[in-house]
Amino acid sequence: MAHNQSETEMFVRDYTRSRFGKTIEYSATFQDLTLEADGVTARITHADRGDEEELVHCRYLIAADGINSRVRRGLGMAVKGKDYAGSFFQNLDVHLNGFPDWTDYFHYCVGIDHFLMVAPLPGGHFRLLLSDRGEAADPTITPQQAFMRLLERHFDGITMGNVVWHSRWETWVRLADTFRQGNVFLAGDAAHVHSTTGGQGMNCCMQDAFNLGWKLALVLKGYTRRELLDTYEAERRPVA
Repeated sequence: MAHNQSETEMFVRDYTRSRFGKTIEYSATFQDLTLEADGVTARITHADRGDEEELVHCRYLIAADGINSRVRRGLGMAVKGKDYAGSFFQNLDVHLNGFPDWTDYFHYCVGIDHFLMVAPLPGGHFRLLLSDRGEAADPTITPQQAFMRLLERHFDGITMGNVVWHSRWETWVRLADTFRQGNVFLAGDAAHVHSTTGGQGMNCCMQDAFNLGWKLALVLKGYTRRELLDTYEAERRPVA
């Protein structure tokens, strides 16, 4: 089962507001932090307020700020790993003319020198994913041509219509040396990253949040000892 990330974000935003009365801030940027005896002070700037600064004092801070985590880098927490051999992927959201009426399925087309995924999306268009290997690595062709060449290898009678969105990104396999420093925890891509082709990236991140969230809740409410938080990395590192 797959779910659009944009819809997932909308659900989390709306549920956070309706269930807890909290608003997720999109214009706030983490700048730096200070580790204290029993907490953390983070300095935040707000772009929608003319880069106004705010100091946030908290018992615990969760760094879920992605692969280029400012929190992790600011604390000097090391990350080890490597690039994949075919380290670039491309996404293309596009209308496909003549595609078979198999919209209940994802299509994975794999060869020695290429990978192509075709997934139906709402609105009658498709999300295509390819790795920059083989023909797709040709620097003289456009992204649309690269996708079209692979489509023609696996499907008959298809033409490409309106392109809705295109992106290209580099992939790594990396793991932080530790998921915790003091009262700061790393979660999601800040702690671990891998190729998107297995479809488990966002799932792993959500599982991190769930694992750490209920433990922090019990500790903060005084229902259990702080040592419970030590089990977060012990349980999540093997999964990562």
